[in-house]
Amino acid sequence: MRVSRWMVTVATTAAMTGGLVLGGAVQALASTVQGYIVFDVAADGPCGGLLQSAQVTAGGPAAAAVYIENQQSGRACTGWLERSVNRGKSWTVVSPKIAVPSAGVITWAKSADYANGPGKVARACVRSGSGPTVCSDSMGLRASSARDTGAAVPVSYVRRQVSSQGSVFCTGRLSSSTTGKTAASYVRAYVGRRPGRARPVLRPGRHSRRA
Repeated sequence: MRVSRWMVTVATTAAMTGGLVLGGAVQALASTVQGYIVFDVAADGPCGGLLQSAQVTAGGPAAAAVYIENQQSGRACTGWLERSVNRGKSWTVVSPKIAVPSAGVITWAKSADYANGPGKVARACVRSGSGPTVCSDSMGLRASSARDTGAAVPVSYVRRQVSSQGSVFCTGRLSSSTTGKTAASYVRAYVGRRPGRARPVLRPGRHSRRA
């Protein structure tokens, strides 16, 4: 799994985008846009979870989320977010455990945003199939008025993707909400960027002591 610790991501929703039309007479959906900074990664081969911070600026919301991606691993990739209020001595699962299936394309999903201000740290955890749990490093954020908020992004199927190299590396993806075209299908867009020309390098998270 190739990711970047410095990537800023934005997820949006729309009925159709860039020529990728998934259904017939689909009414336009309201778009939602949110930026994140990737703090760390938990990964077991092609099953990975990005620990995301919504605090893109110093005054931004102190919220954390996990983005789970399954790069055709052959097994379900399950990811979730954990929180600690005692500097990592003990952990509590705060998000649902989201199972992202392995399909003929890359699949992904994202948790809701969870408050992660002073006194709290968060980490992303994943499990490939029935394998061991792997967790990222922990992350704390500056104070803000953020509360647990937002809705999770359900499982999505990557249909188109493009990347550009240069002083800033950019990547964009269009994903469908269903495996096939239906009248109720719609598109989700994922945009990421990071500085520099170097290729993204995965730094695996630590194996948890829990099974």
